[in-house]
Amino acid sequence: MRRTILHLVLVFLMVVGYSGVLLAHGLNSDPELFPVFRWSLFSKVPNQVETNYGIRLLEVHGEPLAWGVYFEQSGGFGLNYSSPDASVLTQAIGAATTPGREKILADRLALFEDRFLADAAPVRYELVRRKYDVIDRYFCDCYISEEVLGEFRVE
Repeated sequence: MRRTILHLVLVFLMVVGYSGVLLAHGLNSDPELFPVFRWSLFSKVPNQVETNYGIRLLEVHGEPLAWGVYFEQSGGFGLNYSSPDASVLTQAIGAATTPGREKILADRLALFEDRFLADAAPVRYELVRRKYDVIDRYFCDCYISEEVLGEFRVE
């Protein structure tokens, strides 16, 4: 009996407390009233946009490609395209494109060319800054924007 009365008192206090919240905020001021509300948080948060860098091949073994192929997708050309080192080095090359870092950029490009492109020479390629929506990129091979930062050759 005591337990039932305690539960009824707690329910009554919750109803009185929530009524106070409703009166304090007004009935039409906010469509989501604590503690009863919808989960619309994620409909209001924009998707995260990331930036990375890619090497886009334009010519391999001296033969021009009909369209540019990113290095990480170049499996048919006999290149070590799936190497994690290539990915890390590509991002390091992109980071070196800021003004005043030309020597570092040249050194990193030479290293990339020597380690990953020498067997496919002559090669013509571009360094591309890519912006993408994280969720869209998971489902498709698409980018919001692609900016060519430079074109290079390996003989």
